[in-house]
Amino acid sequence: MSDLGTDTPDPGDDGPRAYNGNDSGPVNGLNTNATAPASPVTPTPHSYPIPTAQTAGADVPDSGFNWVLNDPTILKTNKFHMHDYDQGLQGALWYLKSVSERYLVNQTVFTVNLKNETAASGDKHDYESLARYFWPNESAPNGLPYIRKDGHVNPEILSIPDYNLFRDMVKHVQYLALGYYFFNNETYAAKGVERINTWFVNEDTRMNPHLQYASYVKGQASGRGKGIIDFSVMNELLDAIVILQTSQSWQPRMNANLRLWFTQYRDWLENSPNGTYYDVQLMSVCIFLGDNATAQAIAQNATAARIAVQLFTTGEMHWETERPFSWFYSVFNMKDLFILGNLANRVGVDLFHYVTVDGKSIRKSLDFLLPYALNEPAWPYTNTLGFGASKELVKVLQDAFDVYGDGKYYNASLKVAHAWPMIYNVTRLTQSWDIFGDHSARTFGTASQAVLNVLPVMSMATMTIVAVFASYWLTLF
Repeated sequence: MSDLGTDTPDPGDDGPRAYNGNDSGPVNGLNTNATAPASPVTPTPHSYPIPTAQTAGADVPDSGFNWVLNDPTILKTNKFHMHDYDQGLQGALWYLKSVSERYLVNQTVFTVNLKNETAASGDKHDYESLARYFWPNESAPNGLPYIRKDGHVNPEILSIPDYNLFRDMVKHVQYLALGYYFFNNETYAAKGVERINTWFVNEDTRMNPHLQYASYVKGQASGRGKGIIDFSVMNELLDAIVILQTSQSWQPRMNANLRLWFTQYRDWLENSPNGTYYDVQLMSVCIFLGDNATAQAIAQNATAARIAVQLFTTGEMHWETERPFSWFYSVFNMKDLFILGNLANRVGVDLFHYVTVDGKSIRKSLDFLLPYALNEPAWPYTNTLGFGASKELVKVLQDAFDVYGDGKYYNASLKVAHAWPMIYNVTRLTQSWDIFGDHSARTFGTASQAVLNVLPVMSMATMTIVAVFASYWLTLF
């Protein structure tokens, strides 16, 4: 739920280099003392058939899916306290209700079939996107192949809508699933299920389970390994599916069809040179499908090696600080490291406290960023995008407080949130009540009693407005 309620630019096809396909380091065991080599190791390309979406046969089980990142106990506890006067919780619930209502009546059809052109395969069911930092080569008569200009976004990427449609679909499904869960509104679930069916199941509109043509560079035959960053929000979609599978609107054999789709996608990630080593997606899908053994192996091996190869001993993420958008990509990479840490925890691997033989760790990397988050002008690297990505660091700092128990992270999260406020942030609904709940507000009992406590100090006009709002708000529950 990391991007809900935020407006930070996403990394598109060129996310942090530490998480892009072939930029992986070697595979070392989590508990070894081996250090990474000076340069990344490129996997050997090999042939793998590109999968096409299929309807599940009777041999595919129609069994349920597993939680990926969200903790169902936390969701249940927050729902229990949803009538308490907790400013963060109430604000999140209000915004969730507002957006869910808006998405309920939205008539956009989310499908890969809307693009005017097709991928090299000729199949409109194949997802396609253009590499955002690639431009026509002025030295070539036909401009091909396109060449890279890092930090300069080519607006031509908007000519193919698949990227934006997928991310919008994920956001719709997230909000509708949470809206269904907290407000017990089956109409939200029905709309969310419709969105999932259109993108993954319906034979006319579904996407083929691969990203072979993602981040396509014109003049080249196929996409790039970096294109898998297009689906960086996949883990958030999976948790929404887990919620919606409990609704009355969930369709017969929906689980079987999705199980087949995500199994094919997982196989593509594992076997295609374009999908190799993308830990967040692969671990998320494996946990979702109940394949914890594979997820555990990824955390113990490839991910641990990645920590070793991408960081300097100071904690600096050197592949990110050399880029024009250095702060954005450093924060985004830090966010991904924490997602990886949380995924690893789900399968019994502790990456948060893992330290390489030369002292590199997730915590050291966060501590490297921390003083600059509190003093942005001191950031010494080229940074042409500004510091808006700091909004994403708030959740990371809150998670760090939860993981390490060090109050400096929570205090820093308050300061960064004050500097870069998110007016509405429904991620609060997925965070622990015990840690982030407003426990002092329990004396109010309920939201309505809280309003009554402040009425005596208000003017008559203000009292009327608040009373009307409170009456309306309470009807939403």
